Formats: sequence, structure tokens, C-alpha cells
Amino acid sequence: MDISVKKTKDLKQGYRPGRPKILSPKKRRHLGQLARSRAGATSFEITNTLNNIYPELNIATRTVRENLWKLGYRVCIPKKTPFLTPIAKERQVAWANVHKRKKWGNVIFSDKTLVEMAAYYPQSVTSLLSISGVGQVKLRQYGQAFLDVIVPYCEKHGLKANPKEAPREKSDTNRRYVIVSEAYNSGETLQSLTERYHVTTSTILDHLARYLAAGNKLRNGEDLQALTAVTPDQQQAAFAAFGELSPTFLKPVFDKLGGALSYDDLNILRMLYMISHQTNN
Repeated sequence: MDISVKKTKDLKQGYRPGRPKILSPKKRRHLGQLARSRAGATSFEITNTLNNIYPELNIATRTVRENLWKLGYRVCIPKKTPFLTPIAKERQVAWANVHKRKKWGNVIFSDKTLVEMAAYYPQSVTSLLSISGVGQVKLRQYGQAFLDVIVPYCEKHGLKANPKEAPREKSDTNRRYVIVSEAYNSGETLQSLTERYHVTTSTILDHLARYLAAGNKLRNGEDLQALTAVTPDQQQAAFAAFGELSPTFLKPVFDKLGGALSYDDLNILRMLYMISHQTNN
């Protein structure tokens, strides 16, 4: 019996010796919400998230695991991806050597997207949007061209579209990279964008590059050119390398130029190349 009950004869909860619980009922409910919304997260990741939300908490991963256990969650070890066999490795290297000169920047859809098209037989705009890798921009640019091939083939062979789970609306309107890029297109400078969003110039450039990669247009601002001090000859050499190797990755271009230009310069030149390339189109 509680000591306070013996002394006061009062059945109300009295003082209990021992360490108080770290998580209040409210925070414990929040922990459960985090676990439900992030099914693939580890207990370490959930602990970091919880400590970021409640800096004063400073909870340990072990305590998080104990509370998750009490909430009914159990530990699952993800299945490891099997290693490639020696034969598979040889085939991949051989394939890469054959296609290493291919301009990968001109690839419209990845293999995953094409495999899904072959598996689900999309025959309408709605079903095509459900395919992984098909967004609004590529749908506008290439959707009808692909449907013109898929639909007649399916009709000829009596194939019906295989239903896929209802697609979420693929709209990037409120994504940060779209907001930043449209602000830049409207006349904002790189400096004003870095100050407004409290990020580095490199982050803004990443947003602009992603906007371009999605098939959107970007203005050719003078402040982009002002970020680099490369000579016209160096810029021309970099543009030629991007044209030959594609602007997807910087490492091949860096190696081709013999390390004459830094990755920061190449990042800016890639942006200028992509803008000029789209303008020419």
C-alpha cells in the first residue's frame, strides 16, 4: 500500500518513489503516430525525429523501442538484397561498355517505366499517369506518342489494361523546387532566393536543375554566368563535353576535361548548357 494512504487514509494517488516516465501520454501518442506514418523507419530514425520535435526530451533509442513495444509495434529485419552473381556482374559490365557512349540525357523513360508499361498495358491518359516515372510534363510531351503505339498493339493482340492502384495526382505545383524556379523565372536573383529560404547557392542551383530536368523552361539570367570565372574557351569545351557525354552526371565531364574545372564551375556550366539547349529546341 502507498505510504501516503497509510498516513492520510486517503485513497487518492499519492507520491510514488522512483524515476518519472520520460514520455507523457501526449508524447507517447505522438510516438505512435510517427511509427504509423513512417512504417519503414528504424527506431534510431524515429528517436532522432522525436528529439528534434522535443529538444528538451533527449530520449534514448532503447526507451523508444520499449515504448513502441508497449504500443504493439514489433521489430522487423528487412530482407537483404542478394548479391550479384559473377555472371550477372560480367553481363552488367559488358552492357555498360557497349552503351557508355550513349547520350543518356536523351533518355525519355527509365527501364522501370517501360517494364510497367509492358506489364499494365495503359491505354488512356489516366492509366498512363499511374505508371511510375510518368508525370504531367512527360505526359504532355510524350504521352500521346506512347499511347499511339501501345493502344493499337493491345487491340491487335486482344490485350486489356491491367488495373493498377489508383494514382495520386502527380502535381509538383507546391514543391519547393517549383516555387523557387518560378520565382527565379519571374525575375528574382539567386542571392535574394538564398536569403529568403536561408540556403546556399548550391541548393538553389539544385532546385533549378531539377526544374529543368522535369522539362520546364528557365530564363538565362546574368547572375548564373556571374557565378563562374571560366574563360570562353573553357565554357565551350565544357559545353562540348556535356553534348558528348550528357549533362546527367558531372564526373565523366570532369574526367574528360582533365580536372581543369572544379565541380562548382561544372555545376553552373551544366545549368547554362541545359538552358541554352532547351532554348535552341
